[in-house]
Amino acid sequence: MKNILTYLFLISCCLTGWKASAQDPHYTQAHRIPSWYNPATAGHGVEHIRLTMLYRNQWSSVMSPFKTQGLFFDKQVSKVGLGANLVNNSSGDAGIRQLFLNGQISYRYSIGKSVIASGLQVGLIQKSFDPSKMTFDDQYTPDQGANPTNPTSETFSYTKLTRPDFGTGLLWTYGRPGKEKFYPYAGISLQHINQPKESFIEENNIIPRKLTANAGVGIVLSEAITITPMLLFAQQQFSKELIGGVMVKLPLDGRDNVEGGLLYRNKDAAALYAGYQWNNFMLGMSYDVNLSGVTGGPGAFELTLTYIPKAKAKKELAKKKEIEKKTTSKPKSPTSEIEGSNFWT
Repeated sequence: MKNILTYLFLISCCLTGWKASAQDPHYTQAHRIPSWYNPATAGHGVEHIRLTMLYRNQWSSVMSPFKTQGLFFDKQVSKVGLGANLVNNSSGDAGIRQLFLNGQISYRYSIGKSVIASGLQVGLIQKSFDPSKMTFDDQYTPDQGANPTNPTSETFSYTKLTRPDFGTGLLWTYGRPGKEKFYPYAGISLQHINQPKESFIEENNIIPRKLTANAGVGIVLSEAITITPMLLFAQQQFSKELIGGVMVKLPLDGRDNVEGGLLYRNKDAAALYAGYQWNNFMLGMSYDVNLSGVTGGPGAFELTLTYIPKAKAKKELAKKKEIEKKTTSKPKSPTSEIEGSNFWT
């Protein structure tokens, strides 16, 4: 039993790609899923809605690959931002899985050209494993070695646990893209405030609080090019992560654009990123090359697809008012003005 508990502990550590105790999964394309790191970003800078699907495959050359599938949604309603994240993280032959489900709400305050947003995150974390995919000490025989088809006396009181989870964050931005030559931003968040218990191995084992801080600045060099240097720092218990990088964006016709970037995760990996937006869709691809020697080179492949439709309500309302102005010269009553407006936008 002692060996299998050790095995469970090591796999749960590896599940998230950290070298120490079990931590949250991390991503190369953090800029594509900001609400995962900070609830204050929910709806911020989103014209209408933003829906992102993510797939990550990591360390396939070492063992059964660590796979992550995520769905991230947020939108704005006036000064309020709403968001929801669903992330499934699985790894190993033991069928170990983490499921994150949370929602965010944020509110933005404008002070001159600055905007300050605060956010709250509420959700659930579920962890599970599949004993039928594991091999135990008593399934070993001198003749056959370890044979998972042999009967075992190992039993588990439960193989799944679900816990509530809470987080909060702040975000500051200055200026608006397309309006300023420089538009810096900075954010900070604290997640797992309540330190949910995860007690497969130890009764008092908890998910430690996670502190994340990030900053960057968009620099418009010309109408044809914008560069964005950025930094992200995360600490969860004894694990620390520092990512630095730069993104370059080149506009094309209409809403189309291409972007690319180079990222470096301190003492861990370097990554190349490329993205292409075609009207309402944005496709992003990245590949990490491991530099720590753990995998001998191969790292992680990550793919994102974002749906970002253009808001139409305000344009349609403006056209309607223009038509009404041309077709009638009669002044409208206060009642008709209220009925003809979209209060929530």
